Amino acid sequence: MPPVSACYLPLVAVLTLIVCGGRVYPAAAQLPPTADTPTAAPTAPPTSVPTPARPTYDVRGEAVEARHRAYKDRLQRYYDALCARVKADAPDLYAELEKVPPKPVVYGYQLLPKLVPPPTPAPTPSARPRATSKWYTWPWTEQKIDAEMKKLDGFTANLERIPTLAPTARRPVYEKLVTEYKGLTDAQRNIDDHVQYNRTWQREIFRLRPAYDTGTHLHDAVLERQAVLDALDAKDDAAFRAALEGVTGVDRTQPRTALEPALRAREAALATEIHDVIDKITPPKHLRVERRTPHLWVVHVPFVTDIDDTEFARGVRHAIESIWHVRDGDDEFRVDVSFTYISPDELYRRRPGCERDGRSADCRPPQKGDKIDVGKHVGRFPPGTAVLTTGSNMTYAWGSAIVLGPQDAGPHLLAHEFGHMIGFRDEYFRGYRDLGADGFRVMEVVAEPDDVMGDPGDGPVRRRQFEKLIAAAPGSPTATASRAGE
Repeated sequence: MPPVSACYLPLVAVLTLIVCGGRVYPAAAQLPPTADTPTAAPTAPPTSVPTPARPTYDVRGEAVEARHRAYKDRLQRYYDALCARVKADAPDLYAELEKVPPKPVVYGYQLLPKLVPPPTPAPTPSARPRATSKWYTWPWTEQKIDAEMKKLDGFTANLERIPTLAPTARRPVYEKLVTEYKGLTDAQRNIDDHVQYNRTWQREIFRLRPAYDTGTHLHDAVLERQAVLDALDAKDDAAFRAALEGVTGVDRTQPRTALEPALRAREAALATEIHDVIDKITPPKHLRVERRTPHLWVVHVPFVTDIDDTEFARGVRHAIESIWHVRDGDDEFRVDVSFTYISPDELYRRRPGCERDGRSADCRPPQKGDKIDVGKHVGRFPPGTAVLTTGSNMTYAWGSAIVLGPQDAGPHLLAHEFGHMIGFRDEYFRGYRDLGADGFRVMEVVAEPDDVMGDPGDGPVRRRQFEKLIAAAPGSPTATASRAGE
């Protein structure tokens, strides 16, 4: 499954290439004159310009995406053949197939995701979840594609042998193929998500490599902290020694009693380093905190949007406000989100420089479904407000904007991205390993999994987050929110 979140807040804002590979096209050698070489008459400039080497992540990604397109074409052909056979021989099963045709991921300007309800709450874990690293690569995506291609080989063979079967034996094969087809479409959506994820984050790592070096360091610090905790919690010496393999700077020959004080000190140092990053908050100037009663705090956040679907905007507002709402004893904390519509025409044609010539490319608003440069598009919105817009291949935060992708959007995902709009940082870290010709291994680890900024899937908003926000907000009516009963 793709990452817990696709949000983007550059780590360069928190604290925030590879040497290019691929084919090289060297220029013709032209040595400069030396003291022993008479100066010759100027020569004509070379007629060809060397082609820069493409980044390896891009070369590898293009190859995997070509394989991905071939896989989707193959799946479509199989679906068409299965539909034709089922419609002719078992028409009552055809209705099931119509529900699950292969659907490519389509993204672009003004294409809205489906707003979905929150998942069923999982049971509260009895212990703190372990920090584990999830990773994504182009080779792993390609392996998933190849595995599905092999499945298609088998399904196609079974479909083609049906005419050789006795009429009474055909029905069970059709039923099995129709039932199994849904698994193929589920796998296709998962692969589509992997492709979109790699396309986005491999490019960002290449573009902001120093920031992701920091992210890698913090990713590794979270894993080492987990190894220290595992060692301290180990029930026997074998488990203790195994956990120490993930801890740096300890003398593993020492007995456990001698090592435990150093391990506790190491865990405290790692926790401080991690929280020095994730606990920082920088609320925007346009955020306003209102203390309506001694026990009610309301955080007002204005948005501008170029989405003219008022029902959709209302759904986003409800999703965010429902998650960012905490009651603790007599105290209540909530947010109030407002949307102001700005038309694409106003964003583009009415911008400075377009009054005289609105026909240039920079002055023409994109049409529905167009691919856009997200950074330039977000930059067209007026400053001093949060932004909700469309056009990304996945939903994430870009500066002061939530940019929507085509995947279903649940309340916790929207609430997580909203957290970035009010100054919170991710409580997970994204790092990388350089795989040379295979691009990057993109890695994610959750530092603190108990709230919405660490767990965008179903993490709640905590009182402590409102307290930090109120304390840091410009012009806040009170420095801290006093606890009920104090």
